[in-house]
Amino acid sequence: MSIELAEKYEEQEDYEKAFNEYKQLLDAKPSSIDLMQRLAHVACILNRQDDVEHYFTKILEKDPKNELAYEKLMDLFFDSDKFKYYSYRGNLHVLQGKLQQASGDFKKALDKAYEDSQRNMTRFVLAGIYNQLNKTNQAIDEYLRLIDTQEAPLETYLLLSEIYVKEGILSSAVEILERAIKDGHEDKVLKETLAN
Repeated sequence: MSIELAEKYEEQEDYEKAFNEYKQLLDAKPSSIDLMQRLAHVACILNRQDDVEHYFTKILEKDPKNELAYEKLMDLFFDSDKFKYYSYRGNLHVLQGKLQQASGDFKKALDKAYEDSQRNMTRFVLAGIYNQLNKTNQAIDEYLRLIDTQEAPLETYLLLSEIYVKEGILSSAVEILERAIKDGHEDKVLKETLAN
């Protein structure tokens, strides 16, 4: 088991053996981004789309700023899954500080979402981007749409209340926190925020 042997298999175009060798190496060094990239590359050659996605996603878990992984995932899903394509592209634009482009990408991802959980996650991200872009009304709208699904995490209510406080709309801030309690989100942070 060695990197040289795996590279030799690759040079000989024996990609199945190269993949298995890299996999054994990764088992021994599970945090190696280099090995994950090699596995994703060979998986791509073998047309193993699930493995390609798996290894590039693992890379992003270890290194969330890995632009190459985002680009490869975008390539992978360009034709097959527009929701994932636009989500990865949006994340890449966020990473690059291009928030205006990211907001456009996440709006397209929202349009292409095929599950409620995807829509909810995308709305949450999009609201945060709008807030960073000082598009307060759009951020409020997205947070409210998410809250209306009854599946919004507590953080949604807290972030929306912060926007209301920043805008000087204290009654709406209190109202949204009370709604969080009504929706089953009782916790210490929420109660402390309401008390203040």
